[in-house]
Amino acid sequence: MIRRLLAITFLLALPIAGVFAQQKPDFSGTWKLNLAKSFLGELGGPNSRTDVIIHKAQTLSVSTVAANMHGKEEYKLDYTTDGKESINILSPYQVKSIVKWVGGNLVISSRFVYRNLNITSEATWTLSPDGNTLTIKTNVKGDLGNHTQRFVLEKQ
Repeated sequence: MIRRLLAITFLLALPIAGVFAQQKPDFSGTWKLNLAKSFLGELGGPNSRTDVIIHKAQTLSVSTVAANMHGKEEYKLDYTTDGKESINILSPYQVKSIVKWVGGNLVISSRFVYRNLNITSEATWTLSPDGNTLTIKTNVKGDLGNHTQRFVLEKQ
């Protein structure tokens, strides 16, 4: 009797577990780069960076303010998370991206031409269990080789 009750309870809980397993994280918030925890590699990167992310259903908007040795940069990128291509202009470059969910991670696959060089990148966004750390691991491939970076951003 107890075994049967446990078996029924287990079977009833399966659909609920499936709902929780399918929930996607919300990346919305203001995020500041932690340089000490990041790895910029040969490509280098900013001395500081703050991203404001608005994530609603199947849209993702990222407004970035970054500073490096060349000065301050500001740009905005808009994506859909449904696997359809998004096109953003990072003057003067046109970047074509496809964003997909892989489990609880977002994967942004992009391609563009930089100074007559073909570049592709794949950025995997992972949110920590407490929702306070966003890690973006990026693999960049192009005519000049392959490079890996890891940006660790903390929620403000």
